[in-house]
This record gives sequence, structure tokens and C-alpha cells, in this order.
Amino acid sequence: MKSEILSVKEKIGYGMGDAASHIIFDNVMLYMMFFYTDIFGIPAGFVGTMFLLARALDAISDPCMGLLADRTRSRWGKFRPWVLFGALPFGIVCVLAYSTPDLSLNGKMIYAAITYTLLTLLYTVVNIPYCALGGVITNDPTQRISLQSWRFVLATAGGMLSTVLMMYYVTWILGKPGVFVAFLTTYCVGNLIGSALAKPLTDWKCKVSVFCWTNALLAVISVAMFFVPMHATIAMFVFIFVIGVLHQLVTPIQWVMMSDTVDYGEWCNGKRLTGISFAGTLFVLKLGLALGGALIGWMLAGGGYDAAAKTQNSATISIIIALFTIVPAICYLLSAAIAKRYYTLKSPFLKTILEQLAQGAHRNEQEFTHKELQN
Repeated sequence: MKSEILSVKEKIGYGMGDAASHIIFDNVMLYMMFFYTDIFGIPAGFVGTMFLLARALDAISDPCMGLLADRTRSRWGKFRPWVLFGALPFGIVCVLAYSTPDLSLNGKMIYAAITYTLLTLLYTVVNIPYCALGGVITNDPTQRISLQSWRFVLATAGGMLSTVLMMYYVTWILGKPGVFVAFLTTYCVGNLIGSALAKPLTDWKCKVSVFCWTNALLAVISVAMFFVPMHATIAMFVFIFVIGVLHQLVTPIQWVMMSDTVDYGEWCNGKRLTGISFAGTLFVLKLGLALGGALIGWMLAGGGYDAAAKTQNSATISIIIALFTIVPAICYLLSAAIAKRYYTLKSPFLKTILEQLAQGAHRNEQEFTHKELQN
């Protein structure tokens, strides 16, 4: 593992991996539900359930992939071979997942279930080792923040590319140009700024404090958005831009905090379980996305959502607004509260851990540990 300063070339090289992943990942998050219901013609309730069941499979595949990566021995290292050899099949399945074969409704549901499941499995094969690389490229906390900032700047660029490509699809195939694409573009521009701000802010203030306060601010803004009238387009653009900045400010910090827990685990028990640790993180992330997708599907179905209708009923509109504002606000507050209460790897204690690991030492005095955790 490196402790020296990483070059810009190394940071860009690492970040390009997430740029590619986010072209697909952002489409899954932002567009997959709409694609299945409005383009492919699958019921929203089925799609929500499919998203959730796919995550049940992840409960098995993610930790298995993490363990497999940790135990891999090759001339390319532990994690690189999975990224190198998993990329091509991942790309092929991505094309299949967004194809629309002319099938019966049951045939469409089976096709969607198979291709979506394969997509999530191959994403696991590629992305868990990729994320784990960020924990072994360097053990310097400052360099980790810088590395993850570059990663998410380029990931956002990948997301913006998917937005631009989506613009043509929405405009010419769906016939629904306008505000949707502008909102996504505004959000992505905010993302770029947020990623660039992560390192200077964490240089100035403890990353745990920045994480907690950013999530708290996101909660306040989300609640404020609930009260903005639907016709107040300019105000919504401002809100979506600020949320874009704050989202991508907190994301690199989150991944660095994950890397720090791997160091802590090695310090505690002498075992460095990078792969399984990041597998657990990605599983929880995908579980959250699945629960969110299932919740959206079920609530839209319960509210009488009709993909063929030109306008939606008031119940559906209220559900969409609440899902976009109040539900995220609750999640932001929970993130801030949990991190503040349970995440104790702040700068002084973490520095001590890294110094001892560099000397080949591990924890041997429980009293010292508790004292450090209180600082």
C-alpha cells in the first residue's frame, strides 16, 4: 500500500473507473423505473418487487464477492483482475437490459427480471473490487479524500454523459423534452462543484463533522422543497443545484470513512478485510436503492399511477412530492445522527492508528482505546 502523494495521473486513472460505472448506475437510479413502466410497459408494482428481490440476491452475492476478492492472488493483485475481466460481460448485459424485445406481458416481465438480475450481479463483480482499490492505493487520509474527490468528479462527468444521451432519447423517442433534462444537468453541475469542495473542507474541518452537518443541511433543504409551489420553477432549480453540491460533497467523505474502518479493523484484529468491508457497504447501498425503488413502485401503484395517462391524479402527485422531499429528509437526519453517535474514527485517533500500523503494531491496551475514542 502506498503512503506517498498520489499523482494526478493515478487519481484520474482511478476515477475513470467510476465514470464508466456511473453512466450505467445513474441510468438505473434515475431512469430504470420509468423505462420499465412507461417504455417497456411493465406494471409499477411488479417493478418495485423485482428491485427488492434482486437485493435479496445481493445479500448473498456481495459478501461472497468481497471474500473472493480478498482471497484472490494473481499477477494483477487482488482486485484489478475482477475489474479487467468483468467489464466486457457487464457492458453486454447493459445493452440487453435496455433492449425492448416484442414479447407478451409475462414474457416482458421474465426478460426484465433476468436481465436486471444479471446487471446487478455483474455490477457487483466489477464494482466491489473497484471500490476496494480505493482503500489500498494509499493509507494517507488526506490522499484518500483527494482520490475519492477525483473519483466522484469523474463519476459525475459520467453521470452527465448519461444525462446528455438521455436528452436525445427523451426528446425524440419519448417526446418529452424540457425541464427534466435541465434539472438533471443542473444537479450534475452541482455534483461537480461538491466533489471539488470535499478535500478543502475536510482539510479545514474534521470529515466526520462535515459529513454530519452536510446531511443535516440536506434534510432542512429537502423539507423546504416540500413547501415550494409546483409552478416555482426557478426556486426548484436553485434547490436542486444546492442538493447536487451537498450530495457530492458528502459522498467522497463517506467512502473515505469506509476506508478508515478497514484500517481500524486491521489495527484491532490484525486482519485487513478490504473486499468484504466494501462489499458490505455496497450491499447496504444497493439495498437502500432497492427499498427506495420498491417503495416508489408500490406507492405509485397504490396511488393509481397510470403510465398511459396525460396527467396523474392528485394522490399520485402528492406521493411523488413526498418521495422527493420528506422521505429523503428523514434518511439524511438518520445518517447524521448515526454517524455522530457511532462513528468515532476522528482525526487524532485515526492518526494514532495509522502510525501504529506503519510500525506493525496493533491495539493492545483497551483503556488507551477508550480514552482516545472520547477525544
